[in-house]
This record gives sequence, C-alpha cells and structure tokens, in this order.
Amino acid sequence: MRTLGLASLICLAVLLAGCGDVFIRANWNGNNQTASGFVSIVQLMFVTDGNNVYTQVTIVTVQDNLVASNFSFCGDQRSQFPPDRFAQATFTPGTTCSTLVSVAIKA
Repeated sequence: MRTLGLASLICLAVLLAGCGDVFIRANWNGNNQTASGFVSIVQLMFVTDGNNVYTQVTIVTVQDNLVASNFSFCGDQRSQFPPDRFAQATFTPGTTCSTLVSVAIKA
C-alpha cells in the first residue's frame, strides 16, 4: 500500500512538472529487462570484480534513434548478436554482467 501511495505521489509530481505532456514507457517482466536496437559493436572481454575474480563478458552496443547504448552480458554471447541487425535482448541485470535470457533478431 505504501508503494502505491509513493507511485501516486511521483505520478502527480511528473504531471504538474510536465504541464500535461507526460509520456511514460515501462516494461515489467519480473526481474527481466529488455534492450533493443541495431547491433553496431560486439566485443568479448574479461572484467574483474573487487576480489580479482575475472569474468568473461560480451559487450554489445546497440543504436536506436541515433542513441547508442552498451550492455554487458555474461559469457561469450557474440553469436547471439549479428552486426547490423535489429536485436531485442531480454536479460536479468547483474552486478558485473547481465544474464541473457533470450535474443530475438528482427528482419
């Protein structure tokens, strides 16, 4: 109930600050999130945490509406992201890297 009250208060503040022009986009899929765009760069690297533990990570750069975003997925996921194709990835966020749940390549 407390969360509903807080959400209502935030929504009211956004409406007042936006003078009526408000656009909210959300995607709730449990703990999973989605990212989509045209795949521009795919790199395999190793990253370390504070305990000198190395993890293999795939860094994927996608572009959507001229905005580039980077995502890091655990393991070697290079085959999942063909360059110059539109991809939609569903993943569970993590501290060092995100766990890839699925990837849909659009034609």
